Amino acid sequence: MNITINKTQWFSVFLKLWAFYELANALLSSVFIGEGAKLYGFSEWIKNPETIYIFTLYAVTLFALAVLYYTASSNPARYANIIWVLVAEQAIGAAFAVASLISGKNQLAPVLTGLGLQAALIGVAFFLKPEQTAVEEELSAGGLRRLKWARLFIGIWAGYELVNALLASVFLSQGASLYGVEGWVANEYTRYAFYQYAMGMFVLAAAYTLIATDVVRYGKLLTLFAAEQGATALTSVYLGSQQKLTTTQFALLLVFQLATVMLMIYLQPSRREMPPRIAETKP
Repeated sequence: MNITINKTQWFSVFLKLWAFYELANALLSSVFIGEGAKLYGFSEWIKNPETIYIFTLYAVTLFALAVLYYTASSNPARYANIIWVLVAEQAIGAAFAVASLISGKNQLAPVLTGLGLQAALIGVAFFLKPEQTAVEEELSAGGLRRLKWARLFIGIWAGYELVNALLASVFLSQGASLYGVEGWVANEYTRYAFYQYAMGMFVLAAAYTLIATDVVRYGKLLTLFAAEQGATALTSVYLGSQQKLTTTQFALLLVFQLATVMLMIYLQPSRREMPPRIAETKP
């Protein structure tokens, strides 16, 4: 008896489930951080306000990734290569786990268990991954110019995420000095929160790099960018209301976010510069 599997549908379900997993962890790292700390056995960690702040920034990256995966699930054949962002996410997590094992901050059994689960997850993802469709779109001269600048901007943003990820992990001391938070990294729990935040930014850098390779195909996935900036803005509003940011800092952050979002919108080719129908055929 032959059993056929509709990989496109199942890959869509897989991406949706992973999006909800990311969203759940984002909430447990921010809105419900008390419950999240109890669930993962980190109750002592959140006694430090700096640790909570960095975990909130980590939650922003998770929320953005949740939006990315959910958006990709709407057309899994078009966005089949989103799987490489998932692979990057698992590989980065595995690298940090191994690093913690080598430094003596983790034990062998949980690290091996985690690596096994990550390998299984990647295996399932590749099994369900459908064949990616070819996308044919024609752009006007103006659309092509916008596309060129959009690719450049997204590539620069990927580099920005990568640099900040390195400053929150490999070069944490230098990053803390650059941002004027040298005292924060003296706390072991805050350092761990920085590492978690770095993992999120490494994955975002991978996602933006994928989008930059083909802005026409992956343009809709830039909901990732809107989600990241929107969640960061909400975080800024909250910190401002708690007087943890000065009025100047708060204003600069919001102006920067608004400017980057408007620039991204402007650089996207408009519908008038595209044909009314998009042809998608198997290569």
